Amino acid sequence: MDSKLIKSEKEYQSALERLDQLFNAKIGTEESDEADVLAVLIDAYDKNNFSIQAIDENIKTFSSHLDKRGSKDRTEFEIKAKAFAIGELIKEERKLADMTQEQLADKIGAKKSFISRIENGKSDIQLSTLYRLLEYGLGKKISFTVK
Repeated sequence: MDSKLIKSEKEYQSALERLDQLFNAKIGTEESDEADVLAVLIDAYDKNNFSIQAIDENIKTFSSHLDKRGSKDRTEFEIKAKAFAIGELIKEERKLADMTQEQLADKIGAKKSFISRIENGKSDIQLSTLYRLLEYGLGKKISFTVK
């Protein structure tokens, strides 16, 4: 694995192609480590070489959302975004465990439709359910950080 800074468009395109090849690498392998490093290097290149400018004043940027922290709309947006992110995490871990939604549901005593709603960010999830899904259902550990 070559982990040097990306300095040209050619190196950038090569890194993107390699990351695409490594996208489904098993966690904990050399390939997944390489994918993690490539993602950081690509992100650094993106930040230094590409800037997105809003042409239409009606386009809302991420920073404009940040300016609205504490507002009702912003809070609802963050809740939905976090529910979506948790659902994606559960879906990814379930697939890595080579389980179907039905198998995971059976393992934790739930219905397949419940797992589907969680994975699609369509259901609020209690901490006890999150614990059951990840720790009991998928054999993962949970840790939280409060900032």
